[in-house]
Amino acid sequence: MNEELFEKYMRDELSGAETAELARLLEEESTGKERFVAFAQQWHLFGDVAHQLQAASVAPAPETARRVRRFPAPAPSVWRRGLSWRLPALAAVVLIGLGVLITLQWDRLALPGGDLYGIATLVSASGSVGVQRAGAHRPAIEGQALARGDVVRTGSEDAATVIRYADGSVLELAQQSAVVLENGGDARSKSVTLQTGSLLADVAPQQAGLPMTLGTPHARIVVRGTSFRVWVDSATTRIWMFEGVVDVVNRTDGSGVPIAAGQVAAVGRRTDVTGRPPDDASGEPAGRARNGLIALYTFIERDGAIVRDVSGTGSPLNLRIEDVRAVDRLAHGGLRLREPTVVASDAPAEKIFRACRQRNELTVEAWIKPAVRSQTGPARIVSMSESRQARNFTLGQDNFIGRTVEDPGEPGLFSMRLRTTETDLNGMPTLQSRLGPAKLRLTHLVFTRDARGEATIYVDGKPLRRGAFPGVFADWDDGYRLMLGRELDGAWPWLGEYYLVAVYSRALSPEEISANLRAGIPKHHAKRVRPTARQTSLLHAPHSPAPLAVSSLRFSFSEF
Repeated sequence: MNEELFEKYMRDELSGAETAELARLLEEESTGKERFVAFAQQWHLFGDVAHQLQAASVAPAPETARRVRRFPAPAPSVWRRGLSWRLPALAAVVLIGLGVLITLQWDRLALPGGDLYGIATLVSASGSVGVQRAGAHRPAIEGQALARGDVVRTGSEDAATVIRYADGSVLELAQQSAVVLENGGDARSKSVTLQTGSLLADVAPQQAGLPMTLGTPHARIVVRGTSFRVWVDSATTRIWMFEGVVDVVNRTDGSGVPIAAGQVAAVGRRTDVTGRPPDDASGEPAGRARNGLIALYTFIERDGAIVRDVSGTGSPLNLRIEDVRAVDRLAHGGLRLREPTVVASDAPAEKIFRACRQRNELTVEAWIKPAVRSQTGPARIVSMSESRQARNFTLGQDNFIGRTVEDPGEPGLFSMRLRTTETDLNGMPTLQSRLGPAKLRLTHLVFTRDARGEATIYVDGKPLRRGAFPGVFADWDDGYRLMLGRELDGAWPWLGEYYLVAVYSRALSPEEISANLRAGIPKHHAKRVRPTARQTSLLHAPHSPAPLAVSSLRFSFSEF
C-alpha cells in the first residue's frame, strides 16, 4: 500500500483523486485498515514526543523564566547568531528522545525481519504471558505486534492469551502453552508451531495454494479455514475438529489423513481417529448422563461469535451469537446475555428433529442464572422454532399463570411449549411450573417428555410440575433452527447467564437428572479472558474491510 498517501492524509494534503485512491486501497486490500492505523499511530506518537521534547528543551524553568523576563529580548543579530548552535542542539535532543522512545516501544513499532507492522496482533493477555524475541523474554503487551520467530508463552493457573491475524484468524492459547510464529516460506502464508499446551484455532478461509500450517512435535496440520482445538503433551498431539476439514500428517511415519468436523485425532507413533472428544476437552462435567445426548453446549469459548456443540454426536450443531456486543464471556466459563440478542444455529437442527421424531421423547436441560425474576412471553431460554407463533418446542421463563402480572418483582416461573399431533402449531397449551422457582441464582432446569406423553418440569432436581403432552411428534417441522435468548424475529428475549444447555432424544429418569445435578456446571481447565471493548473491536473486526470513507478516518489514538 502507498504510504505516501498515508503521509499526505496525516498532513491534510490529499487531493480529490488521492482521497478516492486511498479509500479504494483501504477497501480492497485485506490488511489496509490495520496498516493505516499502525502508520497513524507511529505518526501521532513520534510527532507528540518530538513536540514535548522540543517544549521541554526550549522552555526555561520557572525561576529562570522570571529572571529572563526582567531583561529585554536580545537583538535580532544576536538571536540569529544563537541559531547556529540552538537548532543542532535541539535536533540532537529530539533524536536522543526518539531513540529512547524507540527502545521503549520497540515491541510495538519495529520488528525483526522487515515486519514493520507485524504478522499478527496479541489482542488480549490474562495472567502470566510473555513474548520471546531474539533471545529476550518480555511481558506481553495487549495490542502489540508479533513478528516471525516470536515465541508466545503462557504461565500456569489463569494465564491465557489471544492472537489475531489481519484476515481475522484467531489463536487462543490456554495456560502453560508455548507457540512459535514461524516463517512459512511465503510472506502471505501462516506457519505456527505449538510446542506444548493447548490452543483453540478459528482460521478464516485462506488463499488458494497458501494454507495455514500448524506444527507440533508429532504432527503437521494443514488448514484452509476451519475451527479446531489442539493439545500437545510429551507423547501425543490431539486434534478435535469443530468445523471444516484439516489434513494431518504424522511426523513419525509420514502418513496423512483428513480430519472432519466432529472427529478427534490422536497422533503419536500412529494416528487414531475417533468421533468422541477427549474427556477434558468439551468442558462436560464427569458423571453426566450421555445416552441419547444429541446436542451439548458448555460455553467453553473465550471469544468470538460461535458457541460450539461439544456433544460428539453427529455433525456439530454450532450456534452463532447475532450481536456479540450484547453478551459477556464470563471469567470462568459461561455466557451472559446482557442485552436482547439471539444465539442460533445457522442451519435447521436436523439431528434433533430426526432423533426426537423417531422416539417421540425429549429432554431439554439448562444450567442458567436469570437476570430478572419476571420475564414474559414466555422469554425464550431454549427453543427450536421459526417465529413467535411456530415451534417444535420452547423452554422458557414467564411471570403469570393465566393472567398478566405487571409487577416486575413478582416471582417468576418456568414453562414448556411442545408441538405434537394433539397440540397446536405454537406448542400450546403450555405446561407451567408453580410461581417462585425463577430466582436470581444458579438454577438447574430440566424438562422431560416420554413416549407415553408424560411430561415433567424439574428445578434443582425436584419435580415442580407434572402434566401431559399427548400425541406424537409427527407434526414437527424439519426446517426449524435451535436458538437461545429470543426468537429469530426478535420476540420475547430472555436475559441471564448460560452455563450448560443439553438436548436429549429421550426422557431422562429422575436418577439421571439427579446425577446431572450433582455433576454441576462445567469446570473449565483454563480461566477465561474477558475482553475489553478495545479487544472486542480488534477481535471481531470483519475479515474483509467494508467500504470506508476517508473522511471517517479521524481516529482517537487512545483507543488503540
